[in-house]
Amino acid sequence: MKTLLRVKTIVLTAIFCLFLSASATAKNYNKELKGVWKLVLPIEMQEQTKNVVFYKVFNKDKTYINYSSTDSGVTFAITSRGTYLTDIKGIYVEDLAPLFAAKYKVYSNAITYKIDEKIMTITFKMNGKVYSEKWMQISK
Repeated sequence: MKTLLRVKTIVLTAIFCLFLSASATAKNYNKELKGVWKLVLPIEMQEQTKNVVFYKVFNKDKTYINYSSTDSGVTFAITSRGTYLTDIKGIYVEDLAPLFAAKYKVYSNAITYKIDEKIMTITFKMNGKVYSEKWMQISK
């Protein structure tokens, strides 16, 4: 009886430790994204968009905001915002705030990402098209 109780205790403790480990890992993915990122435009677009600037801000509380400027960063407009989830390494999900979801006709978007040093490449699908963007981290 005591042996059975010990085995159950060990198994439950192991399951609890695995659960805590998985939770801690998910938080680390959030830390990967947290900060201010600036869109790196492809070379062929840089001349025609020289006054356009885009920023993506991932906050610690798992909210995000995308900003854009068409006057070289003098004034900015919020282009989208919402919350994000990072439960799996290399994938995050943006849930757009209702105002922006209605505008883009997208409520949630699974986005794959890869970070090499301070450059993040993201790939996502919107309205049937696949997009890829590069973002440079400018602040943690």
